[in-house]
Amino acid sequence: MKQSASAKWRPQTRDQISLAADYLKAGALFA
Repeated sequence: MKQSASAKWRPQTRDQISLAADYLKAGALFA
């Protein structure tokens, strides 16, 4: 159970980081 939970949590964190990076990139472009 713990392994599956961490496996699911890691991709979510990665997506959040990638989304934040894209958001920062867009902000830099529009700024």
